[in-house]
Amino acid sequence: MNILKELKFNLIGEYFINEAGEVDIKPNVEKISDRNRLVYLFAVENKVMYVGSTIRGYKRPLRYHSNINKKHKLRKVHSGIKEVLDSGEKIQVYARVFEDVVIEFEGLSLNPFLAYEEALINRLYPDWNKEKNSEKSEVDVEGKATELKKEKSLDLTEDPNADDSSVMMKSPPENLCVGHNLAYIYLYTAKYNDWNITTEELQETYQMIKYWMGDDTSYDELKEILIETDEWFQSGSNMQRTVMLENIINMLYNSEEFPNKFFPDIFEDCIRVTAANNQSLAKKIPELPSRINLSPEELVDLFDEYPVLLKMHKFLRLQ
Repeated sequence: MNILKELKFNLIGEYFINEAGEVDIKPNVEKISDRNRLVYLFAVENKVMYVGSTIRGYKRPLRYHSNINKKHKLRKVHSGIKEVLDSGEKIQVYARVFEDVVIEFEGLSLNPFLAYEEALINRLYPDWNKEKNSEKSEVDVEGKATELKKEKSLDLTEDPNADDSSVMMKSPPENLCVGHNLAYIYLYTAKYNDWNITTEELQETYQMIKYWMGDDTSYDELKEILIETDEWFQSGSNMQRTVMLENIINMLYNSEEFPNKFFPDIFEDCIRVTAANNQSLAKKIPELPSRINLSPEELVDLFDEYPVLLKMHKFLRLQ
């Protein structure tokens, strides 16, 4: 059975190369500007190449060509689209709207569209959802070229347990501190932004942990926190990592040593992690300790471009 029919997705457009040699879109919907929660797919000959989600309706999946033609903010999905179209093939865009879809869970009414996106990625593992990592043989944190050996390092490339719920996730570090908890939140953001943790994201995480822990925490202590947290994080499946994330946030909310007023700051740190791999976004982000001031409109745009930030915003109870 065709996976697209099985999943009840509708064709909303098709990417092609126009006479000017640029990527163009042929919409298959009347009102592109309608705002809806939806999950969308890019497919080539019925093979799903990319899964995404948005809160801004059809406009988001039908405007990828603008970034490609302007040659900025190019991710694997953009280069993948261009490569396929240059080969003479076309790319079909499908979507499933999740407005007025509610699931009752523990007394809460939930819209499942973000969870649906993640479940599809786990099931289909589309090629364009797998971002390429940059060179990771050496990790330079705080300006120091420090090679972290595999037996005592952050594992930035392998994720053997991501979809294996039978694997028991490691217990939190015995000397668990706020640095471990915050590092876990940042690693989670990095991982589920593009399904990889890059050197740049690691460097940004180090700087933020250093800021939170203070100058009296040594480089070796900070490195140990990152190593322990990564080993803890990498040991779990996708579901186990998310459950642990919720437990960590609950623990921080209930901690007398960590005031709740700091949670907006944590979310801003998640934006910094996301910006570590995006130069255009990074230009808008001031360095610590300056805070990030975004208008409601800019925040909506950010959620649209980086769905993981919408998830973290919800996890951190900022809505």
